[in-house]
Amino acid sequence: MHVLGNFIVNDDPSISNEYANGISTNNTAESVASNWPPYSIYNPQLMDFNITCPETQTVSNLLYCGGRDALNQFRLADAYTWEGGRGRRCDFWKQMGALVPE
Repeated sequence: MHVLGNFIVNDDPSISNEYANGISTNNTAESVASNWPPYSIYNPQLMDFNITCPETQTVSNLLYCGGRDALNQFRLADAYTWEGGRGRRCDFWKQMGALVPE
């Protein structure tokens, strides 16, 4: 939630290394989420929020990643090649934004 809060308040979704790395033995190591570059057509980078989750737990019928061995593996990815070209879908919805009433 810090990513969303920072984006809303500061127009920058970057978070501290401690939050980005999560519970780990080296949670102060430099993380790409701590210096998130602005998205542009010339630098179409998005954040892949991958988490390795060796242990899960169910709370109120929802599955959560749990345990002390969970590991954040955030990385920057090219928006136009990642997951079937997510960047093209983002471009589509950006164009549709002008049609949405205020």
